[in-house]
Amino acid sequence: MRTAYHEELAALTEQLGQVCGLAGVAMERATQALLQVDLLLAEQVITDHDQITAMSAQAAEGRSCCWRFRHQSLVTYAPSSAPSRLLRT
Repeated sequence: MRTAYHEELAALTEQLGQVCGLAGVAMERATQALLQVDLLLAEQVITDHDQITAMSAQAAEGRSCCWRFRHQSLVTYAPSSAPSRLLRT
């Protein structure tokens, strides 16, 4: 269970890093498009936004999956002295 959780967490970290990288590039391009009055570059920023949005949605799904793994591991490995409400499986 822990291995799966850490693998999901690593994948989520990678996805978020990619989204942040794309967002940074988009901000640079948007700035250049405004400063240089470059319509083609501005249109590229708008097009790239769809990819960033899709990747963000995937990362949000991964976050939910990691939360479920973490919740399951806490419930599964709860000590016997823990309150019974934590021991649901």
